[in-house]
Amino acid sequence: MSTKGETPHSNLRMHVEAEARDLSGENFTRFMNELYNRIFSMVNSSNPDEKLGGIYAIDELIDVQLGENATKISRFANYLRDIFQPNIDTATMIAAAQALGHLVRAGGALTADVVEFEVKRGLEWLEAERLEARRFAAVLILHQLAENAPTVFNVHVPSFITAIWPALRDPKIAIRERACDALRSCLCVVEKRETRYRVQWYYKLFEETQRGLGKGGSVERIHGSLLAIGELLRHTGEFMLARYKEVAETVLRFRDHRERLIRRSVTSILPRIAAFAPERFALSYLQICMQHLLGVLKSSSERGGGFMALGELAGCVGHGTGVSGITPHLPVSPRAPFAPCTSQ
Repeated sequence: MSTKGETPHSNLRMHVEAEARDLSGENFTRFMNELYNRIFSMVNSSNPDEKLGGIYAIDELIDVQLGENATKISRFANYLRDIFQPNIDTATMIAAAQALGHLVRAGGALTADVVEFEVKRGLEWLEAERLEARRFAAVLILHQLAENAPTVFNVHVPSFITAIWPALRDPKIAIRERACDALRSCLCVVEKRETRYRVQWYYKLFEETQRGLGKGGSVERIHGSLLAIGELLRHTGEFMLARYKEVAETVLRFRDHRERLIRRSVTSILPRIAAFAPERFALSYLQICMQHLLGVLKSSSERGGGFMALGELAGCVGHGTGVSGITPHLPVSPRAPFAPCTSQ
């Protein structure tokens, strides 16, 4: 039985570490080969629970120092590589991608080879004819590689910026949101490195968002572009300053869109617009945004997001009574926008 604070995964790690101390070199090698075979069998099982168990075992053993780390990393990379197949369920893909991120973070000298292979494969899947499972796997993998192996991923930034758009505009919202995660991690890589191409990459992303927000755009294109705008506001610094008015007014144009998803996206992005340039926002857009958010609070289906946005907005521009505070824009009766009284 596990003691408090232990999990089956940590028990596996402790067991392997104990065997490493107690067994002779030849016996330990035999033990590890049997363990590798067992994990291989699990990750290739048709039983989803066994497959997940194999992934969790890999994730737990990555940091265990066994004296033959290169062999272990190589084996695990190959095991995880074969998991991303079209018939694999979402939970298994997510777990495998997270294990892959852990692997490249700890992989040492082998990291570059693993990342090179996986990035190229992920980009090929994004650029190929749409296959939902592979596109989903690609954005999961690229997110983890950018986050956990930024130095190696950095050389692939130009290709990524071109290839990510089909996923950001995918018909399935889960793929669009995971593509946004990957874009965020990519922009963090760019943000931390001095490169003369940075502005060029930012400009290319911005131009694509504007195309997606043009007249007649589909819900998927609009949503993906709003997601990207949110990340550009977070991670591109001065680049967005000259485009601030254009961004703010473009986003606000969609605040009354017929699709609830788009309205919610606008609500969530307003605090980011405020945080980017609080004084400018307070002067030019605070009043219209407060009117919009107070209207959102009247809708039971959108009220939660409205409250969150209102709280974040107060954190950006202040909640006092000054020109830049939100208090002057609140209704006299605090119950007015939330739960109007009715006569009994």
